[in-house]
Amino acid sequence: MTTHYVNVGFVTIGPDGAPITKQSPIAVICRSNTEQRVLPQADVPNSSNYPTIDQYLSAEAAAGYAVVQVGQTFIVTQHP
Repeated sequence: MTTHYVNVGFVTIGPDGAPITKQSPIAVICRSNTEQRVLPQADVPNSSNYPTIDQYLSAEAAAGYAVVQVGQTFIVTQHP
Protein backbone atom coordinates (compact mmCIF):
# COMPACT_ATOMS: atom_id res chain seq x y z
CA MET A 1 0.00 0.00 0.00
CA THR A 2 1.43 3.37 -1.05
CA THR A 3 0.43 6.65 0.55
CA HIS A 4 0.94 10.14 -0.90
CA TYR A 5 0.90 13.15 1.43
CA VAL A 6 1.07 16.59 -0.20
CA ASN A 7 0.85 20.08 1.22
CA VAL A 8 -1.57 22.67 -0.11
CA GLY A 9 -0.71 26.35 0.00
CA PHE A 10 -1.40 29.73 -1.51
CA VAL A 11 0.61 30.42 -4.68
CA THR A 12 0.74 33.63 -6.70
CA ILE A 13 -0.21 32.75 -10.27
CA GLY A 14 0.33 34.83 -13.41
CA PRO A 15 -2.27 35.29 -16.18
CA ASP A 16 -0.84 32.27 -18.03
CA GLY A 17 -1.45 29.98 -15.01
CA ALA A 18 2.25 29.63 -14.13
CA PRO A 19 3.56 30.51 -10.66
CA ILE A 20 5.18 33.94 -10.28
CA THR A 21 8.94 33.89 -9.68
CA LYS A 22 11.46 36.58 -8.81
CA GLN A 23 12.33 36.78 -12.53
CA SER A 24 8.72 37.47 -13.62
CA PRO A 25 8.22 40.83 -15.35
CA ILE A 26 6.39 43.57 -13.44
CA ALA A 27 3.54 43.54 -16.00
CA VAL A 28 2.90 39.86 -15.20
CA ILE A 29 3.13 40.41 -11.45
CA CYS A 30 0.59 43.25 -11.61
CA ARG A 31 -1.97 40.96 -13.26
CA SER A 32 -1.42 38.00 -10.93
CA ASN A 33 -3.88 36.17 -8.66
CA THR A 34 -3.40 34.08 -5.55
CA GLU A 35 -4.77 30.54 -5.71
CA GLN A 36 -4.67 27.53 -3.44
CA ARG A 37 -2.49 24.94 -5.20
CA VAL A 38 -0.75 21.65 -4.43
CA LEU A 39 2.89 22.29 -3.52
CA PRO A 40 5.40 20.07 -5.36
CA GLN A 41 6.72 17.05 -3.44
CA ALA A 42 9.77 15.21 -4.81
CA ASP A 43 8.30 11.75 -4.17
CA VAL A 44 4.82 12.51 -5.62
CA PRO A 45 5.01 12.92 -9.42
CA ASN A 46 1.45 14.24 -9.81
CA SER A 47 2.30 17.25 -7.63
CA SER A 48 4.87 18.83 -9.95
CA ASN A 49 4.17 22.23 -11.56
CA TYR A 50 1.83 23.44 -8.79
CA PRO A 51 -1.41 21.80 -10.04
CA THR A 52 -4.81 22.97 -8.85
CA ILE A 53 -6.42 20.74 -6.26
CA ASP A 54 -8.88 19.43 -8.87
CA GLN A 55 -6.07 18.65 -11.35
CA TYR A 56 -4.10 16.85 -8.65
CA LEU A 57 -7.04 14.74 -7.47
CA SER A 58 -7.91 13.81 -11.08
CA ALA A 59 -4.31 12.75 -11.78
CA GLU A 60 -4.17 10.70 -8.58
CA ALA A 61 -7.49 9.00 -9.41
CA ALA A 62 -6.20 8.16 -12.91
CA ALA A 63 -3.15 6.55 -11.28
CA GLY A 64 -5.38 4.42 -9.04
CA TYR A 65 -5.10 6.43 -5.83
CA ALA A 66 -8.12 7.09 -3.61
CA VAL A 67 -8.56 10.15 -1.39
CA VAL A 68 -8.12 9.30 2.28
CA GLN A 69 -8.25 12.76 3.81
CA VAL A 70 -8.39 16.39 2.69
CA GLY A 71 -7.51 19.14 5.13
CA GLN A 72 -7.00 22.87 4.79
CA THR A 73 -3.26 22.44 4.29
CA PHE A 74 -2.81 18.85 3.07
CA ILE A 75 -4.21 15.98 0.98
CA VAL A 76 -3.62 12.29 1.63
CA THR A 77 -4.22 9.69 -1.09
CA GLN A 78 -3.59 5.95 -0.98
CA HIS A 79 -3.08 3.22 -3.56
CA PRO A 80 -4.32 -0.24 -2.47
